[in-house]
Amino acid sequence: MNLYRQEEEGEQLRKKIFSITILVFAGICILIPLVWFLYDFSHREEPVRQEDYGSFTTQTVVSYDGKLSAQCTPEKYNGRNKLTRQIRIDIKNTETKETVYSFFPARVWDFWGICWESDSYNLWIQSGDTGVHCYKYEEGEWIQDYDAVRPADIISKYD
Repeated sequence: MNLYRQEEEGEQLRKKIFSITILVFAGICILIPLVWFLYDFSHREEPVRQEDYGSFTTQTVVSYDGKLSAQCTPEKYNGRNKLTRQIRIDIKNTETKETVYSFFPARVWDFWGICWESDSYNLWIQSGDTGVHCYKYEEGEWIQDYDAVRPADIISKYD
């Protein structure tokens, strides 16, 4: 009787080990492709074409009269959200290279570029989460103009 019971317990143990082995194997078969897919998706680099930005660019741009330039720089921002990297826009005098004004209009993740108006110092920002915004030039400062109407010659990537 004792020998029969040992064989029965041994059979149950083999079944448990077999079940666990199948579950581990199935888990690995599912987990490896999932990890590979997520890694591949997050590291895929597709070239960004300029036409994807519309009139906007992330490069340094010069104003209509050539006196000012606007440069985009990603950096940590010590304002509201200290954990999110922000874009800093530096407006510089093209002759002296001196920064005349700086501001933080968007998070790096959402930023899709800047462009000048064709006849003023108003600067337009394109953001993936908040849209297209004007920073109107007034007395040496660029202030966000919530009521500004985008000129027809400024094309958004969302148009």
